[in-house]
Amino acid sequence: MHFSACLLGVSLLGVAPASATTTEPTPAASTSTTTSPTTSPTATPVTSDPTATPSTSSEAVPPPTDLEAATIIARPASGTRLAVGDSLMVGAGPLMRRAGFAIHAKVGRQFSTAPGIVRSYGRALPRNVVIELGTNGTVTLAACRAVVHAAGAKRRVFLVTNRVPRSWQDSNNATLAACDRSFPKARVHLVDWHGASAGRPEWFAADGIHTSAAGRAAFARLIDRAVDRYGH
Repeated sequence: MHFSACLLGVSLLGVAPASATTTEPTPAASTSTTTSPTTSPTATPVTSDPTATPSTSSEAVPPPTDLEAATIIARPASGTRLAVGDSLMVGAGPLMRRAGFAIHAKVGRQFSTAPGIVRSYGRALPRNVVIELGTNGTVTLAACRAVVHAAGAKRRVFLVTNRVPRSWQDSNNATLAACDRSFPKARVHLVDWHGASAGRPEWFAADGIHTSAAGRAAFARLIDRAVDRYGH
């Protein structure tokens, strides 16, 4: 699938601090969501995964001021693609949804919440699961492997590398690569946003983390093409 570089303008509603206990909504309920002209997403609150290893960072990355909402929870058109993420995925949400992705994204989200989110879908979990997390803190190998195990052997997990000029960027990307290597290639794939965005300052806001309109289009296109290629 291909994307138009056009993107919707939006405004921020709120931020979840990295050090707070995160509460995550399930895929089938009611509050704190964006809306789309064609879809009416729903969400209900659910406690984040109690078994996941928490982030060890104490710093959250402030989100951009042009987000329509702090959270997007939206069902897919096709039912075969899910993208779980943080503020980068919130920003790219409209483009991702246009490509048939369900979106479960929240500003300030930590990687440690991902296993519980994936498990909350149960048997309704889509065939292809994208995890874009680590912007706001440390990714542990235990939490990353827990996500893959939560998805199950019959699904493919796509791990998006981080571009965040913070102390945890390189260690996160090394952890994601190690996680990828610990599973069969048919089961886990790295989506290298860090590499793809190198030398492209026009794709980023002033913080070098959050994306411009062109960056959101590139981010969404990279993920979409990876799932097109490997998500069968």
